Amino acid sequence: QVVRWEGPISFVIYLQSPQDIHDFSSFLLDNATSKFLNNTSIHTVVERHNGTLPYPNNILRNLAQRSIESNFFLLMDVDFLPSHGAYQYLVQHLDKKHDKHAAFFPKLRNNTVFVLPAFERFPTEPNATATADLVPQNKHQLKQMLDKKHGSTFHPYFPAGHQPTKYDRWFDDGPDGEEFSYPIKYLKRFEPYVVAYKHGLPEFWDGFRGFGYNAATWFWELHLAGFQYEVIRQHFVVHLNHPGRSGRGIEDGSIAKIQLRRFLRYVSRKYALNQTELRYWKGARYGNGTHNSHIACAHCDEAATTADA
Repeated sequence: QVVRWEGPISFVIYLQSPQDIHDFSSFLLDNATSKFLNNTSIHTVVERHNGTLPYPNNILRNLAQRSIESNFFLLMDVDFLPSHGAYQYLVQHLDKKHDKHAAFFPKLRNNTVFVLPAFERFPTEPNATATADLVPQNKHQLKQMLDKKHGSTFHPYFPAGHQPTKYDRWFDDGPDGEEFSYPIKYLKRFEPYVVAYKHGLPEFWDGFRGFGYNAATWFWELHLAGFQYEVIRQHFVVHLNHPGRSGRGIEDGSIAKIQLRRFLRYVSRKYALNQTELRYWKGARYGNGTHNSHIACAHCDEAATTADA
């Protein structure tokens, strides 16, 4: 990320043991003069326990977001890479004088978040992790990756997560190819990667730990708070596909279910929601899946960091 994203980064790492602290300290000392870390703000969350507590996704996201030094940011997990030149492109359009569409800056300031469509790159070997050198740098290379079935849309087995992006429309550049973005409709359980204005955003519900609801509920709250969604046409993010995602589920009595009930009470009071609205989430389940089911897309059929802007 520090190579692909040319701007500042707010980075949070989770440490659980003295060995973790030692290893991370050694890494910092070994890379103290690295030009790639000069623009990175590094924060740590240290938590000693016996291994029974799931990963504190949202505690880390909130700390990264609070530590942003600019007014705008790209929300991105640590196993994602942005397309080449994304930072400079976004900064150029944040400059009102040079934004020919004259909408990006004021929309961000007025409760619109901008989605960078998410894809994933498959590894070259089974049970391996895809490497950064395999990730496409631009839209042309991305189309080639998908046509060769070396990747797919992100989490195609869970269409609710990214289907609102409207991948087919994203690949159709339009008659002049110069449209900066297009609006989309929010649907429940949408969990994209977005460019946002940091002021006035709700925080992630930090009780969620591990798998389930941790990001989707934040985007639902943005929707409840009146935020709109648009998709940026020329740039994207790519997940480095890795093992360890199969077999995940949410059991009754789990931390995710307990925290979901608490979160629903919070949003119900804050936004005066009726039971019909809440009932969806009470019955929502995340299914397991494979890469054999894909979101419809002309190029795809059959196929926790925050960056400051």
